[in-house]
Amino acid sequence: MRPNLIIDTDEIDFINHVENTYQLTPSLLIQDRRPICVKEGDKAFNIGDYTSALSWYNKGLEYCEGKDKAIFYYRKSVAYINLGQYNESIQMINQTIESDGDKYEGSVLELINEMKRRGVEFM
Repeated sequence: MRPNLIIDTDEIDFINHVENTYQLTPSLLIQDRRPICVKEGDKAFNIGDYTSALSWYNKGLEYCEGKDKAIFYYRKSVAYINLGQYNESIQMINQTIESDGDKYEGSVLELINEMKRRGVEFM
C-alpha cells in the first residue's frame, strides 16, 4: 500500500496530518510548531508578503499560551503597519502588552513612534 501524497501543504499542515492520521499524541510527536511559524512568517515578511506573514503568525498563535503569544502579536502589529492597517496594528500592540509588556515595552514604543511618523493620530 502506497501512502497518499500530500500536495500543497506546509510543514505545519503536514505535522498535523501525520498526527491525525496515525493518532499520535503531542508527546509522541515531538515537534514544536512555534519556531516554524516564526521562521516562515519572517521569511514572508522579509520579501514583503505581509498577508502570508500574518497567516503564519496567526497559525503560531494556535500553538502557544500566555507570554509565548507576545512574539506573534508583536510581529502581527509590524505586518499591519506595513499594510497600512493601523487600527489592527494598535489592537496587536495592546495584545502584545497584555501578553508580555515588560519584554516588548521598548519595541512597542518604537512601533507607536513609527505610526506617529506616518501620521497616525492616537486618542
